[in-house]
Amino acid sequence: MELFFFVLFSLFLIASISLGIRSFANKTKEKVTGTGPTLPPGSFGWPIVGETLQFLAANREGAIDKFISKRKTKYSSKIFKTSIFGENFIVFSGAAANRFIFSNDSKFFIRWWPPSFQKLFPSMEFVPIEHDAAKGRKLMSLFFKFNEAQKLVASIDFISRNQLKNNWEGKNEVKVYPLVKMYTFTLACHLFLSINDTEKVLKLLYHFNNLTDGILSVPLSIPGTPFHRATRAMESLRKEIYLIIKERREALAKNLASPTQDVLSQMIAVPFDDGFMTELEIVDKILAILLGGEDTTTATITFAMKYLSEMPHLYNAVLKVYPYLYWSVGSSHHNSEYFSEPERFNPIRFEGNGPSPYTHVPFGVGPLMCPGH
Repeated sequence: MELFFFVLFSLFLIASISLGIRSFANKTKEKVTGTGPTLPPGSFGWPIVGETLQFLAANREGAIDKFISKRKTKYSSKIFKTSIFGENFIVFSGAAANRFIFSNDSKFFIRWWPPSFQKLFPSMEFVPIEHDAAKGRKLMSLFFKFNEAQKLVASIDFISRNQLKNNWEGKNEVKVYPLVKMYTFTLACHLFLSINDTEKVLKLLYHFNNLTDGILSVPLSIPGTPFHRATRAMESLRKEIYLIIKERREALAKNLASPTQDVLSQMIAVPFDDGFMTELEIVDKILAILLGGEDTTTATITFAMKYLSEMPHLYNAVLKVYPYLYWSVGSSHHNSEYFSEPERFNPIRFEGNGPSPYTHVPFGVGPLMCPGH
């Protein structure tokens, strides 16, 4: 095993040196001929690797904003360049950048999925993101159209009470994040797939956690790496959801299930502009919705509990005045130019007229606004 990693590292080092020489030659040529583009300040880091290792380290610590703020301080508070996962990036920051991007989305920008995401979700690789987002919004709007709010609230309330009773009550100490993650995943399985069996939910959650751990990683499927575990988890999840789809199709054919009972039934029964969704599309879309909504909701609830426990004097006021709390890692949200003491939990800052336009955008703006909003 040690020999294998030594050979792998040697090959990687040789490739890095080779590409480094080529990169240096190209940069020299650009300086001499003036053919290179004018780029903002920043660094592309090492050949191939770029600044991926620093980005992944920040991601593991839950501090992506520190990765960004460090480079904003070093290079520019508005724009800088970097390289992650083998791709060169220009990073915009601030309200003016938010407005420019959201207002000119279809004019100047072509959206793409990271390489690791493309490999894990092959059905989305060649689908324009705006088309995929429109399909997601249609699914969510149909779901809420055919499901009465009272029934949804009753289901959520029932699951919430059960989770609190079984996992929280009577405990001297609890680990909030994993319990909240199990709660939100249980809710998602019920609402999206009509799965209520605890053992099945836990089995799916195990694979889902391995998927989320490797979805933003170097896309090398070598045993022992996060991406390899994510690939194996994706295979297991597809196998489980394919079986659920088969059972649901049979139930729909026998009128034992409703075409509008959950998101899965709608994906099977409702045609879109490009026809009915394939089974691969359905699986990928279900998992993409879970990724987009489950993890962010878990983080929001966890941080809300953390901050409220640290500031009990705000607890009653928040419950009375602010029934919804939002948390985001958006760069403008952490900018003292727009928010006084941005790292401090202070819901009072949203009183009155609230933040200036394009400074607080946790759900995006325009065509790509989060369907959950």
